Amino acid sequence: MNPRLQLLFSLGTLAILLSAGSATTAGGPQKRPAEAPPAQDGDIRLGTELVMLDVSVVDRANRPIFDIGKERFTVFEDGVPQQVDFFSKELAPVSLGLAVDTSGSMRTKLDSVIQSVTNLVQGSRPQDETAVIQFKDTVELIEEFTADTNDVKDALEGLISNGQTSLFDAIILAGDYVNKEARHRRKALVVVTDGLEKGSFYSFDELVSHAREQDVRLYFIGFTQDLDSSRGLFKKSTKTKAEQLLNKIATETGGRTFFPKDVSELDGITEQIAQDLRTVYAIGYYPANQKRDGTYRKVDVRMVAADGRPDDKLSARTRAGYTAAKE
Repeated sequence: MNPRLQLLFSLGTLAILLSAGSATTAGGPQKRPAEAPPAQDGDIRLGTELVMLDVSVVDRANRPIFDIGKERFTVFEDGVPQQVDFFSKELAPVSLGLAVDTSGSMRTKLDSVIQSVTNLVQGSRPQDETAVIQFKDTVELIEEFTADTNDVKDALEGLISNGQTSLFDAIILAGDYVNKEARHRRKALVVVTDGLEKGSFYSFDELVSHAREQDVRLYFIGFTQDLDSSRGLFKKSTKTKAEQLLNKIATETGGRTFFPKDVSELDGITEQIAQDLRTVYAIGYYPANQKRDGTYRKVDVRMVAADGRPDDKLSARTRAGYTAAKE
């Protein structure tokens, strides 16, 4: 059997989702967002495609800042300044996917992971929704999106560790599910893994390309401390490669990576992720480049001080870009 067909066959609901088309380009501009941005800063331009960005702002100590006005943000697309047409710092509901590595190498950590992730979910708000996905040599949807935290908790407590890790497949397929099935515009996926890739059908380049297409913020909790840290003359260590991989994907989507040295750090990490999800600015703009050419557009959000000069005390984090619609 074709490896991809074999993989998708094991996914059930995910297989159906992957074969279904979407109304707009994933991660790109959208004419009708699932949750329309506030219109206080401008009128909607009919026939013009809107780019929405979820932006986190942190200070030098990596503490989230959530009391900044629109005038402190500058948005660039492919190096060209853009006019910010919509701006909001309201607490919007979140669609959160939890992808937990249940391969054999995670066996000693799984109980602590389940407890910490459960704490993250129990701190959610009534409108939030959560889905649970486990991955090893296959990827399986355990709990579809639900606002019932008890259902999520039951799904997490039923996870069992065995097998190897198809990490690339898990990130792509879980990301696809969150991107297509989430009810809310603000979408995130938390991936808990030891970072060791074995046996995925998809390649690393396909993973990077896919992450760019999805409008899903990725957070990684990577238990890489047990990986081989020795390096050869011409190659990186297994630990370094795993961490660089997770860092790159998180950067592409505006997310973050965490590399705990011990499971005791998990509660603090999940608390940081929860805070990060809550302190996100929604920024929308109509791109100056209105070509429908299907090209990838790089996006950069920078902070400025009250006097209009660059503010090096704050940094903004958002997805690295999007793919424009194509005629």
